[in-house]
Parts: sequence; C-alpha cells; structure tokens
Amino acid sequence: MLVLDNQNFVPLYQQIEEMLRHKIQAGEYQSSMRLPSEAELAAQFGVSTITVKKAVLNLVEQGLLRRKQGKGTFVVSPKQNRDLTQVVSFSESCRLNGTEAGSKTLEQSVVPAPLFVKEALKCQENHVILISRLRFVDDAPMAVETNWFPMFYSFLLDEDLNNRSLFDLLHQKKTPLATARRSIEICNATSKESQLLQVAQESPLLLIQSIVYNPSKCPIFVGKQVINAEHFKVIV
Repeated sequence: MLVLDNQNFVPLYQQIEEMLRHKIQAGEYQSSMRLPSEAELAAQFGVSTITVKKAVLNLVEQGLLRRKQGKGTFVVSPKQNRDLTQVVSFSESCRLNGTEAGSKTLEQSVVPAPLFVKEALKCQENHVILISRLRFVDDAPMAVETNWFPMFYSFLLDEDLNNRSLFDLLHQKKTPLATARRSIEICNATSKESQLLQVAQESPLLLIQSIVYNPSKCPIFVGKQVINAEHFKVIV
C-alpha cells in the first residue's frame, strides 16, 4: 500500500495527485501508458474511489492525464513539434523532439494520376508512384502519410520503406529537397484513418498538404499527412 500522511494538513486527494504527478514526471508512468483503475489506485492508497477520482480529474484538467470512455485513464504524450518553416523529414522532426520515428508501408504502387497531382507536379503522365505509410512516434500511431511521385521515381517501388526516412533515401539518390509549399486545415477521421490512428471516427485531425521542390524549384512530390492533432503542435 502507498502510504499517505493522515496528519498532514494537505488533503489526501492532493497528496495522491502529487504522487501520481511525480510518477509521471519520473517516467514510472510513461507516455500513453494506461493507469491502474480508480478502484485499484484506491486499494493501493487505502482511500475511497471518490478521493482518487478527484486527484485524477485534477491531473486531467492539467493536461497530464486523458480519460478514454470505456478504456481507462492514460498518460498524455508530449506534443510533437513540427516546424513547417523548414523542409524537415518526419524522422528528423522526431529526432529533434527526442522521440523515435517509425513507419509501416500501407501502399507502394503505380496508380492513375489524380488531376490535382498532375497539376502540382506539372507532368503529363497518366500514372504516378503512390507511397502511403502509417507513421509512428515512440511506437504510437501519429499520422497517415501519402505521397505521389512522378514515374521518374519508380525506383521507390523496390525500396523497403518500413521504419526508414524517405527524405534520407531521396538524398542518397541525389535528389535534394529544398523548399515546400504547404496548406494546413482540420479534417475529420474517416473509418480507415480512425482504425489506423486509434481515434474515434469523425475525430478532428490535422491535414497538411504539401508540394516539395528541389533547389531548381522543380516539384519532386505531392504529399498529404493526416495527423492526430491531440499530440501534435505546428510551428509556422
């Protein structure tokens, strides 16, 4: 049993609140981790569930915990910063934030070129390379990333893009990325996106659409990222 000081003038729920906060800050309760239930915590502290609930709700209000209906209470992950003033890969952005990037390839194929892609890439080809990946931050799903490339980049079809930086690969292939034009808006999670990002359907997501250029200002690819905005902060 975790010992509380009954002689202390500080109310029991505040003592519990401080203990839980310390565990979160010390990393004992890690990002995205599910806390023991309020009944379990009450047993550990030797208090009522009402006392525990008050402590938990205070930490929820402070942004350290998040309650998921029917699932429990979870430690809130620090927001992932993304500086859109620079052309930085998702992997590099994670490194700068002190987190680990990951990716799982969802689709890697030749597809008919959507009109908006043809216009953005300024190409006459009827087909383009589609690369779609689920991106992770510290093993937690963060974004669904979709990129369209001209057929010139068909070598991407033969590459293993799982847990690999696409930007690094392009640099290795002598394709430097220099500038980007982006738009940012809010969208709602589709059924597929909700499953991939583990959020409720119709949840608000951050939509970032990009056209990335080489130093000669020729478009390299058109990109779309649908991001779990709850854990993401954009710098513009």
